[in-house]
Amino acid sequence: DLFNSRFDGASLASSAAEVGVLLLIVSFFYLLLNVFFAGGIIEVLAHRNGVKFSLRRFWAGAGASFPRFFRLWIFSSILYAIAIGAFVFIIMMIIDASEESAREKPGSLRALIALVVLLLVMMIINMVFDYARIGAVLNQRYRMLREILLAVKFSFRHFLTTFGLYLMIALAGGVVFLLLTAGRAVIIQNSLIAAFLAFVMAQIA
Repeated sequence: DLFNSRFDGASLASSAAEVGVLLLIVSFFYLLLNVFFAGGIIEVLAHRNGVKFSLRRFWAGAGASFPRFFRLWIFSSILYAIAIGAFVFIIMMIIDASEESAREKPGSLRALIALVVLLLVMMIINMVFDYARIGAVLNQRYRMLREILLAVKFSFRHFLTTFGLYLMIALAGGVVFLLLTAGRAVIIQNSLIAAFLAFVMAQIA
């Protein structure tokens, strides 16, 4: 809504600090909830065996897996930080090289390539840690460093299928997200029903 200038007298430039702090807080709790719920989801999917879904098993799986998944989250955060740090360092080197050179396009191209590589690396990290979570629940293992190494081994041994599946899911999710946000932007929120519909579409997105 802030991006779409829906708030009178407020803009992204004037509210950047507040929005930044809010995003950090929301992101932290979102990731924490994601870590918690992932345990329940994997528990339900991994041990179905024809048994009907029950909230009791979901919450039990979420609680039992949380300490292990929290450790995995810490390890993944360290790898994300290293990847982002390396990207920032490379971008700074590209900027310095561009300032010394009269040509601007090669620098811009190198920065774009660096961004694509960063996204690919972050996707691979995310994929590996997804498999580490699945392996920990399926095999009831508690040594998370060992689980990460096993997930890396599995992911790269079957890289075309694992990353292909991950990429397909990501692209499908992106397309659905864009369709929902485009549909929401079309809705004129001039009534309670229209505002509620826009809210529902945003939550689904």
